[in-house]
Amino acid sequence: MKKSMKLSYVLIPLRGILYPLLFMFLISACFLPENKVGWAGLPTGSPSPTNKNDEAKTVTVDGVGTVIGKDRARARDEALRDAYRMALEKAGVNISAYTEMVDLVVIKDVVNANVEGYVKSWQIDDEGVRDDGLYYVTITAKVVKAAIKKDDKEALKLIINIMGNPRFIVLVDEANIGEDPPFSMLEATLTEALTGYGYHSIDPEQKKLIEETEDARMAKRGDTSAALKLAMRMQADVIIVGKVYTEKLPKHEYFEGTNWVSSKAYSTVRAIIAETGEILDVKSPQKPGAGLTYRDAGTKAIKQCGQDMADDLIWNIPLHIGASEEKTIQLLVSNLTYSDYSKLTGELRNMRKVTYVFPRGWEKDEPAVYDIKTTGNAEDIAKRLEALGLEITRFSMNKIEVRKVEKGWWSW
Repeated sequence: MKKSMKLSYVLIPLRGILYPLLFMFLISACFLPENKVGWAGLPTGSPSPTNKNDEAKTVTVDGVGTVIGKDRARARDEALRDAYRMALEKAGVNISAYTEMVDLVVIKDVVNANVEGYVKSWQIDDEGVRDDGLYYVTITAKVVKAAIKKDDKEALKLIINIMGNPRFIVLVDEANIGEDPPFSMLEATLTEALTGYGYHSIDPEQKKLIEETEDARMAKRGDTSAALKLAMRMQADVIIVGKVYTEKLPKHEYFEGTNWVSSKAYSTVRAIIAETGEILDVKSPQKPGAGLTYRDAGTKAIKQCGQDMADDLIWNIPLHIGASEEKTIQLLVSNLTYSDYSKLTGELRNMRKVTYVFPRGWEKDEPAVYDIKTTGNAEDIAKRLEALGLEITRFSMNKIEVRKVEKGWWSW
């Protein structure tokens, strides 16, 4: 009798320890990547055969970019994108279907696995301004002739870097077991994951300026116009908005006799590209969490939601931001003579990344109107117009208004 009593005393605390651990293991197993790791950490499925195309080929190439005014940083970014493309071509990756200037479209298709090759890593050997005024970079790159792998973090970080490290802002309405937390775990998780890959977060002090505004509240509730207004104000390339809340889960049998409890997080989040207003398809996961309090369990559940979303966003953003195909921008120019009107048409057609210019008409004392097709963006065009001696009076993603300024017009 005494032996059985002693045994029961041992089993009760063991159950109190082992059951919660088993439950936590089962929950964590839900978050393992599919088809990668099985029980006891063993790989699932048969190993894939080694492919010779997965071996990196080393090439050395030059890339060039146009220096507008004194903006060498922009020219350098352009040269790096050009070098990426040239490295793919020299390594024998077929990208001949694309026109000469569409560097970001090539990068987009690398991420989307439409191009069977990617730059795994590179080093910059030399850079500077050539005698002809173009900025150049010389790189030695390792190119893999295969579709990019999602676990190749360094290759994706390189792509994000040459895209200019897109800026993002996260605004989330968060409630944990009915209370507002001192800080948003979802915002913190997304920010940590995205910055880890090279995306740039809006400065927290800047973010404080808009967090309590009506636009911020409307954006969190799903108002796309309000979200875009905030993104433009903060000069963010991507704005991530939405809400997340947690609820208590019933006491699980594994937790009987212990202080452990569980909660579940429910999230609804959207990511919007500032330049185009496009809404990205982002997961809105529901995740459980366990802890010694319902709020602690809720915090862990929210973090799991954030990690799931981040995995989606890290790969989705390069497919959409700054990598759009040819777009049309309307240009209105005031104070032009007819001679200036014809001259500007020629200048526009010679601009890098401009594929087509349609002069709509000229009338005295009225703005001259041009439709410009470009693989760049409105900011690129605006910078080049300023270099010609034109003053920007109004600017948006698809429309630029400028006026002729006598001073500097001689540069034509």
